[in-house]
Amino acid sequence: MRQGTTSLNTWVGWFSLVVLVLGVVAGITVPLVFHVSHWVTAVIIVSAALVVVAEGSYLEWKAADELRRKAELALGGAQAELESARSAAATLALSVPAAVNPAEWETTCDEAGDFPDSKALVFALKHRFGHQGARLAFGDLRCTVTDPDGITTSAMGTAIFYQYTEYHFKGARPVRPGLYRFRWEGQKSNGDWVAITSGEYEVQPPPKAGLEVVIEDEKQTPFPGAATVLEIEFRVTNHDPVPHLLRRSMRGLNRNSFPSPDDPDLVAARREEHAIRERRRRNGDELPPRIQPGETVRGVYVTTFPWDPTGTFPDYTLIIKDERQAYTARPHGAAEDPLAAWPIT
Repeated sequence: MRQGTTSLNTWVGWFSLVVLVLGVVAGITVPLVFHVSHWVTAVIIVSAALVVVAEGSYLEWKAADELRRKAELALGGAQAELESARSAAATLALSVPAAVNPAEWETTCDEAGDFPDSKALVFALKHRFGHQGARLAFGDLRCTVTDPDGITTSAMGTAIFYQYTEYHFKGARPVRPGLYRFRWEGQKSNGDWVAITSGEYEVQPPPKAGLEVVIEDEKQTPFPGAATVLEIEFRVTNHDPVPHLLRRSMRGLNRNSFPSPDDPDLVAARREEHAIRERRRRNGDELPPRIQPGETVRGVYVTTFPWDPTGTFPDYTLIIKDERQAYTARPHGAAEDPLAAWPIT
């Protein structure tokens, strides 16, 4: 009744307006109403009530049908979202591999900075095919690095890359030239660690500059009690893009002294030194006066040391000077030059 009354209210208002106009203008409303029989009036009232009820029922059915259709649409959307979520969950479950295939993983090492203070390494793990779900097969990851000296350190966590520093790798030393070996492991849900992949990276030494002097061989001719004639064979490499002039000299350390100048053994040693020097010169073993960029040259230095009764090998420092500075080389197995602080003239 409420729905029908509300709906028919507008029509009743218009009908009342028409009746009023007819009553005022035509003067026919009042006579018409007072001459209608009671049965006709009752029929009109009952008909109006039926119309109100029918209109209200129709509107109620229409509202219920609209509400039903909205509910069906909402239910359909919810079912579609549920199916989408189920499909995504199934896809994610299928995307997590049941086993680790090392062929699908790769590890890299990136190098940055310069020696000696800012050189850095970063170790990273990635899936070859960009499989996003493959990482979910593991909880924590562990990266273990062995440096060129055989020292092994590890970093562990959820990250897929780590910088080789003391912060991540406890006990790690500064990066230096040599071969670094590294491997990655992953922890499964049952707590077991499984191998994922491994690799190695060679850190190259910094580019060389200037002249590099290397002693290649040493030959002794002893004169017991007097002296030892020593032939020092060496090579010089120019790592600069410009040529250099070459001059050689020697700084020796020997606490023994030569015998008197006219000692027969010392005289013989001096003669042998001169003969060896002449022979090596004729053989082309003399150091050339100039070295070109990238070139390696060889030479020999012949000298005589006082005789050492303990049989200790002569201690010396070979010096090669160019037009700017001096470059030195020490004998094989010799310690640091005790005279290194002395200026080279």
